[in-house]
Amino acid sequence: QALPFLAPPLPPTLLRLPLAATMFLPVAATAPRLLLHPGLASAAAVAGQRHFAASSGASVPTPEGVDPGGGWQAELDLELRRRRELQERGRPPKRGPGQSPGPPEGGAGGPSPEGPSPEQREEVQRGVAQLELFAYPTNRRTPWATAALVAASGCLTAAAALHWQLRVCGSPSLEELRPRAASFAGALEGCSVGQGDMERGEVHRLLLASLLRAGVQPSRMLTDIVVLGCCGTLLERLQGPGFVLSLVLGSTVLTNLGASVANGRMVTAALANKGIDQANGDASVSAPMPCLARVSSTSGGVTALGVFCALRHGRWAAWPGLPLPVAWLMAPVFVATLSAFLGYGGQLREYKAAAEAAAEVAAIASTEGRSASSSIAADVSVLDVVVSLAACEAVEGRARAACQAPPEDVVAWREELEEAVDRLPPQPPDGAFFADLCGAAVGVVAAIVLRRRVV
Repeated sequence: QALPFLAPPLPPTLLRLPLAATMFLPVAATAPRLLLHPGLASAAAVAGQRHFAASSGASVPTPEGVDPGGGWQAELDLELRRRRELQERGRPPKRGPGQSPGPPEGGAGGPSPEGPSPEQREEVQRGVAQLELFAYPTNRRTPWATAALVAASGCLTAAAALHWQLRVCGSPSLEELRPRAASFAGALEGCSVGQGDMERGEVHRLLLASLLRAGVQPSRMLTDIVVLGCCGTLLERLQGPGFVLSLVLGSTVLTNLGASVANGRMVTAALANKGIDQANGDASVSAPMPCLARVSSTSGGVTALGVFCALRHGRWAAWPGLPLPVAWLMAPVFVATLSAFLGYGGQLREYKAAAEAAAEVAAIASTEGRSASSSIAADVSVLDVVVSLAACEAVEGRARAACQAPPEDVVAWREELEEAVDRLPPQPPDGAFFADLCGAAVGVVAAIVLRRRVV
């Protein structure tokens, strides 16, 4: 009021600017989010197109159900409706409880949201049938031949174990222990095979060497039972009992014959350059050298059966309903055979060194005019001495377990046997794994020869 000429009155429009600025600040803060909203952006784009078309005089088709005079609200409704339609197309159609699912939208071979179609299932089943994956014969008859083979080997082994525990080890005196131990040793020797047995015509040893499983590891025995039971049952239900019996018995004879010949030649070749008599340990270059190498507790027939079944029906199930290929059953047999093969060379070298040492001792004893072996070793075989010593130790162990003193005559005989064992010639290595190698070869040859006959 004092200086009116210095402060002219402001127009009303300028006086409203601060108020407008304060009202515009919230709108400016939310503008980026509104512009980035997809629905509003699409509505704005559609509204812009319609505004451009209206200003240029062109006609724009109006969608059904939308008011042309609704402005941006109508465009927003149109965009939301379009988005709902796209979402509904991606979802499976809703069906009532009595409606059956229709064909998929992608055609007969396209994916279905409710699982594979019957055509797809049938195609997968045809592919599985071609691969023979976990297949098994529909014939479920009882495998009598396989059961008979398992029962024969099991009964013979169990009878030998019971005779040893009840009769031999339960002998109360030396008079009863001697004949029982000798008879048991003779039975064990009868269930082994060597080169000299074939010259004498003892062909039955070729079968008995595989039926009696004395001294075999429990894991290997269990593996042979599983292979014989599963593979024998599968082949018997496909080809019949005659085929399984012929394959197992024939391969058993061939593999035991091959194992005895191979083991005998390996042992003979190891000592051929030294001229050592394997019977008594003497050094005699010109004397014949009888071979004491024998094989027993073999499983060549089981190996041949398993290899044949693995080559012809490797993808089939080992047992009905068991998702295990039958070829996988041969993995433990392969590992056991490989382990025995790797250890055979070391055993053969040890046998050669022991035979050379025994020959030197025999030569020294012959120059001094004394015998290198005791009377027991001269009268009985090596197997008799070993079995008799084991029987004496078992009888003494039972007496001590019952808090009784062992029989004196049994103790005296054990001491004599221990002295005789120290003078016995070295024993050749175990060549039972040769039967497994021969069995694998027989199984491969049988699978090649019978490839057209076996289904």
